[in-house]
Amino acid sequence: LGVTGTQIQAADVLYCGLADWYVDSGKLPTLDERLDRLTWSDNPLKDLQGALAKLGLQTLPNAPLDRLRPAIDHFFALPDIASMIEQLHQVTVADSHQWAEATAQLMKQRSPLAMSVTLEMLRRGRHLSLEDCFAMEMHLDRQWFAHGDLLEGVRALLIDKDRQPKWRPATLELLDREQVQQFFEGV
Repeated sequence: LGVTGTQIQAADVLYCGLADWYVDSGKLPTLDERLDRLTWSDNPLKDLQGALAKLGLQTLPNAPLDRLRPAIDHFFALPDIASMIEQLHQVTVADSHQWAEATAQLMKQRSPLAMSVTLEMLRRGRHLSLEDCFAMEMHLDRQWFAHGDLLEGVRALLIDKDRQPKWRPATLELLDREQVQQFFEGV
């Protein structure tokens, strides 16, 4: 998700652990009312979970990422973005051909630098404490303004709305490993 920027739906959000509860939008006014009337105890988390349990769900069926997990694990364990895109085009894992082609095409539209830096960040973050991950992300946030494609992405999507970003570099083949490592200097 971090490398591709793929948008996901509620079932996948729950599957990934990015949220604990799903409440249908039609039930939000009822939840709001119940929260307004709730008598909070010494255990507010339990109180909140009780209110959510009456209106929400903690899992939803048919999360696409659950079915695609073997393919995702296979392709995104490859050493670099170029290898991932190449293999997404050439290899079928767990009946994932349509997803693999769509993912490869999406990745070809994304910033080569952003994908590569994000992959490096995620791999480094596996071995860091939460505090150190936050420190690394804060450092990288500053680097995006100094060296990254953030402003170009904003220009193409929000300002000019031409959806034609001019990434630097334009392709993975032009990306120098040093450009990626530069983001992590001083972390």
